[in-house]
Amino acid sequence: MQRCCHMLTERDAACKTRGACSHWMGQRPVRRPPRKRSAGMTMESITEGTVLWEPPPQRVANANVTQFMAWLKTTRGLDLADYHALWAWSVQELETFWACVWQYFDVQAAAPYTTILSTRRMPGASWGDGATLNYAQHVLRNRPADGIALVFESEVCPMTELTWGELTRQVAAVAQGLRALGVGQGDRVVAYLPNIPQTLVAFLAVASLGAIWACSSPDFGTASVIDRFVQIAPKVLIAVDGYRYGGRDFAR
Repeated sequence: MQRCCHMLTERDAACKTRGACSHWMGQRPVRRPPRKRSAGMTMESITEGTVLWEPPPQRVANANVTQFMAWLKTTRGLDLADYHALWAWSVQELETFWACVWQYFDVQAAAPYTTILSTRRMPGASWGDGATLNYAQHVLRNRPADGIALVFESEVCPMTELTWGELTRQVAAVAQGLRALGVGQGDRVVAYLPNIPQTLVAFLAVASLGAIWACSSPDFGTASVIDRFVQIAPKVLIAVDGYRYGGRDFAR
């Protein structure tokens, strides 16, 4: 391992104070709305086959899968009656289905694919042979800057929202720092991080550079973490010095 980039402090990771959490997230803490119980439904009344929830008609109409089916009808002449018909077509016409998904979602590739599906045999199948694209670019593109990208809450951090604009800014800042450390395409970056927003930011920053990401939770033992990370010869380690679980602080 060439560098150890200790980018997060215990305060950042654990969000030990309300101010620390909201400052890092770039948003104010929000109140959790009260949960609504389904009328007349109890654990005793639920049996196998019971439908627990159904989306309202307007939500169904606005769903991506509904819009995709409408697009298939307009552009491909496929009049699929419902989701089950879509599923049946997708498994019967694998190559056409994935080519349509690629086109419908406007996948941006630096190099286009030569074959959408190499073979239907498993194992051995590969999708999009020849294509090169960036995952982080697709996650962050075409997002409203003030839209909510992430809602986070932990034992010590109140429910807090992170906007797409702030997420993009933080990803760019971390990517710049990694680039300054010499991280580029194909390099490995490993993280010793809990399930917190900073982990997502670091992952997207690594992906944006074309580098390879591997992460291990701080509750893993030292030997198991070293065994995992040493195999891929990372250039940078991103780590926390502690975390909180079950009301207890654990130093690392």
